[in-house]
Amino acid sequence: MNQELETLLKAWDAYVVQEKAADAERLFIFYESKLEEVCGRTRVGKEIMHRAVKRAYQRWQWLMIPSFRDSLER
Repeated sequence: MNQELETLLKAWDAYVVQEKAADAERLFIFYESKLEEVCGRTRVGKEIMHRAVKRAYQRWQWLMIPSFRDSLER
């Protein structure tokens, strides 16, 4: 997996997991700063990159579901 995408996925995951917690805002700010860094280097729009991260995150979450993972191995 691309290192930058992995970093964004982990930052987004940290925010999503703690979305209701007191430090959620700090985690979202961290994610936004990483997103801006990647967008600046790749010249991809922030909204497009955010949608790509959310899509990749959804697929990543599907792989965490044992029944889904088992169906792929068959």
